[in-house]
Amino acid sequence: MRHRQILSLISLFLWTSALLLAAPSFGEEKESSAPLKVLHLGPIPALEVDAVAGDFAPREIMVPEIDPLRSRPREGELVVLQPDRQLKWRKTPFPPKVLKLAGVHWMAVNLICTAYGDYHWQTDFPGHLTLYVDGEEKPLEKAAVLRRGSYRLMLRLEVAPGDSAGTIAPLTVTGKDAASLKWSLAPDFAPARYDQTRQLARYASLAVASGGRSIARSLSRRDPTGNGRTNSLQILSRQRTVVTSLLDGDRGRPVLFTPDGRELLVRRPAGEGEDLIYWTVNGGASRILLRAEPGISLIRQSRNGRNLLLVSKGGMKEEETSSEDSIHQSELRTSIPDYTPGDVLHLIDVASGVRRQLTRAGDCVIEDAVFFPGDQAILYARTLPLEERPWFVTELRRLDLNTGKETEVSRFTAGWEVRPDDLAISPNGERVAFTGPPEEIGPGHAEHNVYNRSLHVLDLTTNKTERVQLEQGWSFNAAHDLGVMSWITDSALLTVADAGSEHRLVRILVGKGAWRARIFPFEGEVIESAALSPDHQVFVYVVSGRELPSQLRMMDFQQEREFEIESPNAALPWVLAQAKDASFKGPHGETIDAWWYAPSGFDGEGSGPLIVYYYGGASPTSRRFNTTHQWLCANGYTVLVINPRGAYGYGDAFADCHAGDWGPKASADILRGVDVFLKSHNEIDAKRVGIYGGSYGGFMTAYLLTQTSRFAAAVDYYGISDVTSYWGQGSWGPTYGDMSVAGKHPWDAPKLFAGRSPIFNADRITTPLLLMHGLADNNVPSGESRQLFTALKMENRPVEMVLFPGENHGIAGTFSVFVRQRGMMLDWFDRWLRDQPKAWDDRWPKNKAGSDGNDSSS
Repeated sequence: MRHRQILSLISLFLWTSALLLAAPSFGEEKESSAPLKVLHLGPIPALEVDAVAGDFAPREIMVPEIDPLRSRPREGELVVLQPDRQLKWRKTPFPPKVLKLAGVHWMAVNLICTAYGDYHWQTDFPGHLTLYVDGEEKPLEKAAVLRRGSYRLMLRLEVAPGDSAGTIAPLTVTGKDAASLKWSLAPDFAPARYDQTRQLARYASLAVASGGRSIARSLSRRDPTGNGRTNSLQILSRQRTVVTSLLDGDRGRPVLFTPDGRELLVRRPAGEGEDLIYWTVNGGASRILLRAEPGISLIRQSRNGRNLLLVSKGGMKEEETSSEDSIHQSELRTSIPDYTPGDVLHLIDVASGVRRQLTRAGDCVIEDAVFFPGDQAILYARTLPLEERPWFVTELRRLDLNTGKETEVSRFTAGWEVRPDDLAISPNGERVAFTGPPEEIGPGHAEHNVYNRSLHVLDLTTNKTERVQLEQGWSFNAAHDLGVMSWITDSALLTVADAGSEHRLVRILVGKGAWRARIFPFEGEVIESAALSPDHQVFVYVVSGRELPSQLRMMDFQQEREFEIESPNAALPWVLAQAKDASFKGPHGETIDAWWYAPSGFDGEGSGPLIVYYYGGASPTSRRFNTTHQWLCANGYTVLVINPRGAYGYGDAFADCHAGDWGPKASADILRGVDVFLKSHNEIDAKRVGIYGGSYGGFMTAYLLTQTSRFAAAVDYYGISDVTSYWGQGSWGPTYGDMSVAGKHPWDAPKLFAGRSPIFNADRITTPLLLMHGLADNNVPSGESRQLFTALKMENRPVEMVLFPGENHGIAGTFSVFVRQRGMMLDWFDRWLRDQPKAWDDRWPKNKAGSDGNDSSS
């Protein structure tokens, strides 16, 4: 390749989480930093490109010899460039002397930035040079702004034959904050940049054939930009080899295998509905069962595999409306987003695709449906409206498929939030298991945390329903979320239970009037998704833990053996913080579940800051892998997680603390947990403690600030500031609120509603508070943050608010938006817990000419 003289000024900027500014002013005091050693690969013979004159001269498209996006060089690692050509990454002083050898040379080094700052990069090289930062080619600019984290730098240099000056000048970084830079050749790093979490692979859905001989899974990965995803739908053998990769794998989701294991049913988006497609396991011909079916909410297979039960909107005729029409409401239920009446139950003949409509669309929602043994009748649950509290009742109905006769078997008055679901019928057809609230709601019943989902068994011979009571005090939300509930024998149920913040795979046995559980141990702490084989012999599931990213595992019940199928995140070059127990005793001797992580990325001298996380509502913070907690630790923060009273999974008395509470009990536990933790950890600065939470956790953040001034900073994500306005305006305000205020109303309990609402006690808040809310939030309206911001500003308190146009609850419409809001939280804590305001202030250049104060960084 023709020799070219290039004097290169190299600038590095973070393409997802940095602010690219105009050339900054560095001030008078400057420091420099340069790597002493790098990893080197080469020389690689450069390809000669013949020059072609005229209009038909080809464009030169340079494809690197190695992929800088996926390459993570390690010392001694072999790189095979051609079948007969391999090189090894070697450690060498920088600049290396070997650059006098002609060819292509690669150099790699990691830069660890421990403080946000402005930097100036420079090097000289008399040849062609390309810079890659985290795999992306970067332009040669003059200035850059770096946030904390690890950056993988790779340089590709071409040394022309006969070039006697093939040397590169030291790579220097100059700036006021250059002392905060470290150079490393270690391939592993603490994930201090939130955009790096895009490297995680996630499972979407699973299916497993009888005997576990085939496993279908959809594996999702983000593209380099983070905003797009690529899904891989593959069938694996029991021996963990790929049997086939299905077409349309970027959109398809496995549902179930036929009983003989020869075909896999797949859902695929199509128009405004979904196609149902059968694929042969060996990758042969496929057939479409249904095209563009709207609103599919349930698919169940008969035991012989000849029929499917399908719940969809396929039998509902939608009314045409104009965008200019008014919105008329005459019933409370029409304001609940997930009350979507019009479900229709269908019976589908698998061989012919012939559909038989079993029910009519009406003012009800179908929760679940299952076949009775013999496949000649079905049991289904439907929820209908009531005129009085709790405004909804669920019926269990039996439908004879031969005669069409339908009868009501039982009914359970549960309200809306947690309804009877997850039906399972025993092999002899005498018992029906289902999940629902601890007991029915209404007169004569105690007020419960209905999210403490319980297991019930209906005896069809006596028509009596019994709640399964286990001494462990588990709940069964995991069984509901995973769709795992099955009778193995007439007296044994297989399911997944919530043991506080963990999961248990259990077989529940009944004998002599008592229920007992057998636990199947598995690797990990939480089951994220699962599937049971048609013969009930094999269970495949995705597990994770506080230090374990998602992996796929299998439990063989016949062999009573558990083993790993694949671990797509094992190669992540992350140094993870290790969770340690921080549990403590509550006011009545109960154990309050808590854990903490030490900072994993940045060692500092003296005492350090602490960030406390909680939810505080009806559910516990799970022990699944949490990228935010790992990221905060990588940025030098100790993280403490607390599950206060009110969460399900720790027993009835613990969970029922949430019913009618709205703050006091949970906040008391959080404050006590912080006290206990600080007392035993002298390395934490008690004056630099921050708190944050989202949704109900956002409410809990604001509520805590009305109770104490001990915290140095707080972040409230889309939280509730007025219990009354959320009760009346939130999408689930009246249904969730019915439980959380124990059936009370603003007119009969004004002191409860006002006393628990942070807006009515805003004058007590002195802690610097950041409010973040999506303007399209249909769960907690953005007015909840707006009114608290107004109140605190009137009191001249340190508060700022960031609103996100078009964003719903969670502020996660795109990955870049999610990265940005997480970055704002970190900058806010750095400002108040570390006295490092620059990153926060740079987001909002209020005093710059022509600035509107909007943040456009990612």
